[in-house]
Amino acid sequence: MKIKHSKIKRKAFSLVEVLVAMAILGMLLNGLYSLFSKTVVTVDIGSWKSSTQSRMRITIKQLQKDIIGASYKTTIFPNKTEVDTASGQWKLKYKTGPIDPQTTQTDLLTFFICSPGRDFTPREPAKIDPKIVKAILKCDKAPDGKTTRLVFTKNVEMGASRPDVTTEDTKNTVLIENVIKYENKIIENPMSGDGHKTLKISIQCAHPSYPKTILNEDIEVPLQVEAVTM
Repeated sequence: MKIKHSKIKRKAFSLVEVLVAMAILGMLLNGLYSLFSKTVVTVDIGSWKSSTQSRMRITIKQLQKDIIGASYKTTIFPNKTEVDTASGQWKLKYKTGPIDPQTTQTDLLTFFICSPGRDFTPREPAKIDPKIVKAILKCDKAPDGKTTRLVFTKNVEMGASRPDVTTEDTKNTVLIENVIKYENKIIENPMSGDGHKTLKISIQCAHPSYPKTILNEDIEVPLQVEAVTM
């Protein structure tokens, strides 16, 4: 008895079908990659915004607290109080106009925080010198040479031996990074009648990888001392 072997026809994929399948697969993979990439960018930007906004608010509060404390050198005597307003060194000095820290590294603000001294001689032979803290706000670049930042320095120039000197009076702090614009502006209020002015500070930061992502923060601080341009 003869056994007949049937011939099984096997059909292979054509080159066109393989190319079409690869194209569809490539489109799917590209779509997944784009979705993943956009998600990563969104998370990165959101995280940066949250941390930078918090840092900017801390920066503004720090500057507000110290600028409000800017004052003249004062000495209290038994029958009078001397306030040194004649000397120009106790005035607040500011850099006027918008500053681009990426191209210009400079001092932005200098002012003094002066706690009164006492001189009750001869009734009280002990003399207490005024405590004078010099504050400087400047913009510079981080050690990497790319990141621009605001640095706030405070140093005691007089009365270092006073018991009320604290670490807050002597420190060097990086307040905020990725700064792309800083501006000081003096606002005059003719209706106030006391001659005092207000200092408006504007800070602008940009994401280091996505420069179109920008955050702004402004503050207005009433001044107790005269302000002059550097």
